[in-house]
Amino acid sequence: MQKKHESSTGVLVCILRIITKISLPQTPQDLQASAHFYFIVTTALLLSCTYSGFRILFCSVYDVADFTGKSLTAIYVMQSIKKASQSCISRLLFYPVFTACLHGPEWLKDEVLVVVVRFMLGLTNGYLTSVPMILGPKSLPVSEAELSAIALVVFLGIGLVSGSVLGWYWII
Repeated sequence: MQKKHESSTGVLVCILRIITKISLPQTPQDLQASAHFYFIVTTALLLSCTYSGFRILFCSVYDVADFTGKSLTAIYVMQSIKKASQSCISRLLFYPVFTACLHGPEWLKDEVLVVVVRFMLGLTNGYLTSVPMILGPKSLPVSEAELSAIALVVFLGIGLVSGSVLGWYWII
């Protein structure tokens, strides 16, 4: 039941983003209006999913944290690509933490700890996927910036698909 709700929320957000991109012309004012509309509707959608029950809250904590992390880039963006890369690699430390929560001592097998760690995973995911997308094209000459942004999006998509496939095999 939870997975169906998560996937339908993701589909709704994707459809919303596509509609707002198609319906408004590509002028700076209309792009800003599109971004504001998308932000408002996505926030409302996430909040409605979060407050509809504890089981959904447990699953949506990651989504809300991911959205918060993406929104944090409007306030602060780290300026070092090296630090951003190191931060991305340091996220691998979440694996032993989750393993300890599942198979560790009894004091680590607490739902509150899992929710907090899941929130931190979502927060760092949102922030650290946005930062390279911002810094990558800015670090190159203008003539190469668009191509680098396309490459970043392609490799992000490959990573998402391969992660989903590996996660599916892990369940089996």
